[in-house]
Amino acid sequence: MAPKYRVGVIASGRIAREHGRGWAECEHTDIVACADSHPEALASYAQDFNVKSTYLDYREMMEKENLDIVSVCSWDPQHAEMTVAAAAYRPKVILTEKPMAISLGEGEAMIIACKRNDVKLAIGHQRRFFSSWTEARRLIADGAIGEVERLWTGVRAGMMNTGTHGIDFQAYAMSDCPAEWVMGSVERKTDHHIFGHRVEDRCCGLIGYANGATGVIENELSGKYMVGALLYGTKGMMDVQGNSLKYMMEDKAGWQVFDPPDKE
Repeated sequence: MAPKYRVGVIASGRIAREHGRGWAECEHTDIVACADSHPEALASYAQDFNVKSTYLDYREMMEKENLDIVSVCSWDPQHAEMTVAAAAYRPKVILTEKPMAISLGEGEAMIIACKRNDVKLAIGHQRRFFSSWTEARRLIADGAIGEVERLWTGVRAGMMNTGTHGIDFQAYAMSDCPAEWVMGSVERKTDHHIFGHRVEDRCCGLIGYANGATGVIENELSGKYMVGALLYGTKGMMDVQGNSLKYMMEDKAGWQVFDPPDKE
C-alpha cells in the first residue's frame, strides 16, 4: 500500500474548504490537522473533514504534527509570513493559495525560505491543468503559431483574485518564460469588493518577456468573468476561453478547434 502523506491546513474558510475537498479525494493524503484563530470556524472545518487535531496557532501545529504537506489558505497579506514560517519545519511540500504574495519582495522571501529548507513550493494556479491550457502550451512549443509576439488576457475580477490566472497563463503558455519588465496602472473610484476583499475597478498592465513577446493584462475591462486569452504569433493566432481552444495557422484554412476530454 502506498504511504499516506500527512496534510495540515492553515485557515478554515472558503479556500481552505476547496483545498480540503481536494486532499480528501486523494487516496494518498490525509488531513491530520488544521489551524485557525477563529474557534468556531475551526471546529466546523474539523467536523466536516474529520480532522482530529486542531490548533488556534498554526506555528504550534507545525511544531507538533510532523507534516508532509502544508496548505496555506489564509488571507493574501498572510501568505508570505505563513509560508516562510512553515518552511522552517521542512515539510515536503507547501501549497500556497493564489495570489502568491502582495509584493515582489515577499514572493522572493518565500522562494528563498523554501529553497533553503529543501521544500517544494507550489502556488494554487490549478488552471494549469485545464486541458485547453496544456494543449495551448504544447502547440506553442511545437511552433503551431510561430514565435509568440503578443498575448492578451482579460477577466472581470480583481487582479489579486481571478486576475492572477491570466498572468499565470501568459508565462505558462510560453513554457514559463520569465518576465524582464512590467508596467501597469490601477484605478479605484468605488467601494468595490469581491469575496470580502477590496478590489480595483480597473487594472491594466504590460509585461515584457525574455523571448521578446509582450503581454497585455486587462482586468474589469473584458466583460467576461472567465479568464480569456488571445495569442498572436508570426505564423498564426490562438484563442483560449476557459477550457475551449481554437487556433489559426498560416498553412491551413479556418480555425482549428481543440476538442477537450469530457473530464478534467
